[in-house]
Amino acid sequence: MSHKKFILKGLAALVAQYCISTSALAGVDSLTIQNDETTISFLMYYSGPSPATARQLYIDTDLSRNTGFTMGGVGAEFFVSDGTFFRYIGKGGYDFSWDLNNTVPVSYSDDGTKAQWTIPRSLLPAVADVRVAGNLKGAGWQSTSSIVSHTFSSTTQVLARDPLVWPFAQNSIWNMPIGRGATYVPANLPEKPGNNVWAGAPQVDREKIVLRPNAPSTAIFTSSAGWGPGANRCAPTGAQITSVPIPTDYVVENNNTNSSATFLMEDGRTLIQSQPFARCTAGGPATSQALLPPVDLYGPGILGAHGGSRLSAIGGSLRLGELRPGGQGPRHALKLNVYAAQVLYKCKDKTSNSDCYRWPALAADKYAVGHYGTVDNGLVINGTADTGGSYAMRMGALLAIPATTDLSTLGLETTPAKQLAWTLQNYGAYIVDDALGPNYALNAEDGADGSFMKQFYDDWQFNLNAIVKDDTPWSRDFIRLMVALYVVDNNSATTIGGGGEPLQPLAPALPSLLPQH
Repeated sequence: MSHKKFILKGLAALVAQYCISTSALAGVDSLTIQNDETTISFLMYYSGPSPATARQLYIDTDLSRNTGFTMGGVGAEFFVSDGTFFRYIGKGGYDFSWDLNNTVPVSYSDDGTKAQWTIPRSLLPAVADVRVAGNLKGAGWQSTSSIVSHTFSSTTQVLARDPLVWPFAQNSIWNMPIGRGATYVPANLPEKPGNNVWAGAPQVDREKIVLRPNAPSTAIFTSSAGWGPGANRCAPTGAQITSVPIPTDYVVENNNTNSSATFLMEDGRTLIQSQPFARCTAGGPATSQALLPPVDLYGPGILGAHGGSRLSAIGGSLRLGELRPGGQGPRHALKLNVYAAQVLYKCKDKTSNSDCYRWPALAADKYAVGHYGTVDNGLVINGTADTGGSYAMRMGALLAIPATTDLSTLGLETTPAKQLAWTLQNYGAYIVDDALGPNYALNAEDGADGSFMKQFYDDWQFNLNAIVKDDTPWSRDFIRLMVALYVVDNNSATTIGGGGEPLQPLAPALPSLLPQH
């Protein structure tokens, strides 16, 4: 019997016992947790005359009962059964689905009365707290401990991070904080883009993030449908351009959005990006128009499938697990789409568009000359009125709330806006695309692991997307954030974030062992 089949058989047996009530014959007496700089250790004492067949831990890293597998009052993203570590791939609640293809052996011992585990912290996300339920199973019974909460010791400053949750190198544009040497110039973003009450504040550019390297290999064919009126992206119009791992049940219906997509290849390191992506039938082939060169998950992460800038379709995205109640703003730069006709510089180089974009952008829209900066934004240059934005406001600009701004003076009414303000001051946001109309748009995960928009609504009970006309606390807050942004004008390849001492510590080092999802 193969190892994989053994695990499948064992887990099937555990699932069959979930409906059996806890017995008084045996039980978890105590569970304690400790950590050092690189590991987290668990000690579970148990007792009872009936032999235990499995000793288990259910680990909740986002502190939410609404995500992960529900067990013992926690929503577990990770599961340890005796000496084997699993990651959750189910739909939440009581869907007992764990990644059987990428289990990780961990240090484990058991003497019949106590079980001990030592787990590399690199297997868990870089979080401050975890909640854990211990579980003991026997033939026809189980006993679950009370929830044990653990705060990682304050002496531990450097945590390994999961590159699938927090990708790219420490010095990536997405991970570098704003520096104290930043030079800020006005961005002049308007309260009401295009003076239009229907302007998005924000809209959401939904990014198709699929990080399932062990999913079935799926062909992507050329589609020339693009963004044309009535275009149908479902049917291929050309040859196969690549194959990538995609879960069988993952579907992206025909639409006219950017639909930028990122896929993790079988080696667990290579990212393939495309745009616009569609897969209209479960288990069927997919289509796309543009395929980008491969990118290393551990690398700089600049190149990507945002057509307006060729910047990353995963770096800078709002990811599942971010902007949660009780949390802090994301510890990485964000991405922003803007009304390019009003706020970007009116570039004039028809030959190469070279004055239409700035580092780290690798391009601008093909239509940039004659479109960018052609709508009045109240700009005055050397005493003369002009349209569009200043030269600093080109595609790829890094925007941030100046470090000298007291965030409490912005008048923010909602908690997620306060979290975003922290991120925009400490990491900023890159302009990556034209919103193709009077709108602001954030970029957020909407992929195989779920929808950031749904998570946001479930957490806060209002939608992430809004318009100026809504005049809600959230839409008002978002406009306040946009107006507070400036351009970090000295952002460059040698002074990412403006240079000088970073406002925040650098991202934790990537682990030498790549966690498998």
